[in-house]
Amino acid sequence: MACGAEMILITVSDDVSLPVPGFKHHTYVCSQCHDTEQRLVFNKRDEECGIEAASSPSSTTRTVYASAQSFVNAIRAKVDRYLG
Repeated sequence: MACGAEMILITVSDDVSLPVPGFKHHTYVCSQCHDTEQRLVFNKRDEECGIEAASSPSSTTRTVYASAQSFVNAIRAKVDRYLG
């Protein structure tokens, strides 16, 4: 991102358009300006095993919760500084 702030991973999905396993689409959101960015990522381990790794709902839920909590904490800090 142009602002240089930390990027938070919010979603991971398999790329089904390629016949080779191991490619994933990662979606990130900027912790400061809230722009989103998508990246195509290759996981060699998935390719070597010939399987596609599945994320469990509980780990996805924890990732989303952690991202949301980080976002809320950043907003609270900005509000506190503003109200000072």
